Amino acid sequence: TIGIGACGNRMSCGFWRNILDEHNLDFDGTLLDDGDGNDDYKVDNTRIGTYFREMKDIKSKYVPRNIICDLDVTTIDSVRASNLGSLFNADQYIYSGNSANNLFSLGYNNHIIDDIFDEIRSEVEKCSSIQGFKLLHSIGGGTGSG
Repeated sequence: TIGIGACGNRMSCGFWRNILDEHNLDFDGTLLDDGDGNDDYKVDNTRIGTYFREMKDIKSKYVPRNIICDLDVTTIDSVRASNLGSLFNADQYIYSGNSANNLFSLGYNNHIIDDIFDEIRSEVEKCSSIQGFKLLHSIGGGTGSG
């Protein structure tokens, strides 16, 4: 998934909360025990690789295939400070540090797009069989809408 802007990243956080629950994962990406004392999980995680990649050095720890981007760092900081903040790797956060301040030309001509494409390319290279993208963003609103 690719969350763009404040709206896209809010929707992305809601999406990841649901996916974590569906795959029985904690907010840091670790697989939860089902509570009955054995390792046979009742949750069917045969397709967990669709949205997550397992960390090589830590068994049963998963990182979402996600990119969080915005021109304004406050959106990024709010995701980092939330309970989902530890779920994502540092390279999955892309921001410019300078808000467009509702000026379309500043947002349109920003060079953050190159960093976003580089991270998309990096995430795709980590997949064995890419199925598609979920692009989450605002249709109306954001820079220059008012």
